[in-house]
Amino acid sequence: MENKILRMEGISKSFPGVKALSNVDFSVKRGEVRCLIGANGAGKSTLMKILSGAYQRDAGRIFLNDREIEVLNTQIAIEAGIAVIYQELSLIDSLTVAENIFLNNYANVTTGKFLDWKKMNDKTLELLREFNITISPASLAGDLTIGHRQLVEILKAVARDAKIIVMDEPSATLSKDEYTSLLRIIEALKQKEITIIYISHRLEELFDVGDSVTILLDGNHIATISMQEITQEEIVRLMIGHEVKSFFRKQKKQTTETILELCNVTTKSITEVNLKIKKSEIHGIYGLVGSGRTEVLNSIFGIDPVLSGEIIYENKKINNKNPYNAIKKEMGLVPENRKKQGLVLGLPVWENSSLAGIKNFLRFGVIQYGKIYAATEKYIKKLSIKTPGINNEVSTLSGGNQQKVVLSKWLIKQCNLLLVDEPTQGIDIGAKAEIYEILEDLADKGKTIIIVSSELNELLSVASAISVMYEGKLVKTFDDHELDATKIQECAITGRI
Repeated sequence: MENKILRMEGISKSFPGVKALSNVDFSVKRGEVRCLIGANGAGKSTLMKILSGAYQRDAGRIFLNDREIEVLNTQIAIEAGIAVIYQELSLIDSLTVAENIFLNNYANVTTGKFLDWKKMNDKTLELLREFNITISPASLAGDLTIGHRQLVEILKAVARDAKIIVMDEPSATLSKDEYTSLLRIIEALKQKEITIIYISHRLEELFDVGDSVTILLDGNHIATISMQEITQEEIVRLMIGHEVKSFFRKQKKQTTETILELCNVTTKSITEVNLKIKKSEIHGIYGLVGSGRTEVLNSIFGIDPVLSGEIIYENKKINNKNPYNAIKKEMGLVPENRKKQGLVLGLPVWENSSLAGIKNFLRFGVIQYGKIYAATEKYIKKLSIKTPGINNEVSTLSGGNQQKVVLSKWLIKQCNLLLVDEPTQGIDIGAKAEIYEILEDLADKGKTIIIVSSELNELLSVASAISVMYEGKLVKTFDDHELDATKIQECAITGRI
């Protein structure tokens, strides 16, 4: 059996109006790093939730170490050595590193009937040293960087003696150094013969971490192949079923009219930021994690109070004390975390789409539902949102389609200034091209777009200017004729021009 630790055979799963998986076979060897990829809605998360016991399969068989698991729930999966590290990390901020690692896993850290705190801290220290992680067992999880939180999640799985670890978009918010640490940890796990299933939309990463890759498309298994036998271009073609449409910056006449200006703006997170945004341009903001790039958007949108300096919008000094003030001025924000900040997951597509612009659908104080439904249908078609219908809960949509629903909310509101934070985080390359095409179309129609992104190549493809943040300060704005990836990257890393 080629030392297969896991075999999933003929797995099928349906949701109302959606066939999520259709007769999928998936198997992986002990100690292998298997990349699992596919466009949004391909079935990756559904397959892994079935493996973790969070979803029940409609059909198919699952074997662990050649033993069939007929009933699989989350507790059985944990006991069988399956651990899933989701994109939304599950650490409890008010607990220490040691407490998080051994939470609900006290068998090895008790003396008699009592929890042995010294033993817990000592075992945590052993784990930290084994994987060369330089944090204290007594550190509060809430004080850790994103990278260290990610590593603590991995140690939780190791402490449970996990044999299979599923990593869902583990590098999405990591800095370059933190990503290097992640690669080192993965290699160490391989040496311990721990199997890793690695889900990522960053295709270049697959060649850093993977031994092989499984590609899903529309709930079907398309291919499983060694990383040495496939190219990135072939992966893209297989995962979206056709050649991807490249996104690139269109040459267009630059406007000279300034629509937004930040003059020495200081908040709790940024210091004396000076920034000019031209009308109908796409302006990028780049920087490393923690550089203050998101906080620039927060200062404009009224999330972070402006302590000093001025914001001038459409030639008027403004002071958005809260997001409601910003929305009244026809500003919109597509936040970094669409699930927590951009959507109400339990509500249907039509209700999410109309949240910001509900006043547009009132007549004598009465909501005109017919007009809301018509507007939602219009933008579902315009943005190519894949959903069984406008009444489906937005939580059932793929990440890329959820992002489009967030965009539709501000298009229905008819915003003139759109602030977009990490627009393509966690979505596939095909959806990325579609979203950037939407943003470029908005700019062509006179809307102004400010994009914060950690994907420099994407910013270079669409932005007419890129401002670089470093430790809360804006170091330099690279205009159209100055856009150079090496110089921008160097500026972001060193804080020097």
